[in-house]
Amino acid sequence: MSKSATRDELRAVERMLRSWDPIGVIVDPDTPDGPLDEYDSFAPGVLKHLRDSSDVETLAKHLNAIATAQMSLNRALDKDREFAQRLVAWWKAQAGSKNAA
Repeated sequence: MSKSATRDELRAVERMLRSWDPIGVIVDPDTPDGPLDEYDSFAPGVLKHLRDSSDVETLAKHLNAIATAQMSLNRALDKDREFAQRLVAWWKAQAGSKNAA
């Protein structure tokens, strides 16, 4: 995979993580209100899980560990599971559109 493609995938995952927003600092993920780069540092790890075809539960646990261990939040795994489902579905749709091209 080219560096450009990897960079594009990272940027896409960063955009997705804005919707996750476990600390609630992003008013609207599609506008520059708030610190849109708040979760960018977590994108490489999430991208690795997606590329490795991690299941929803594994990805949910990864997200939950970020929220609880790194952000010191008291967060239910169910919230991260819901977002992990969205991420996995989005990733599969991206892969499908690449294969169709």
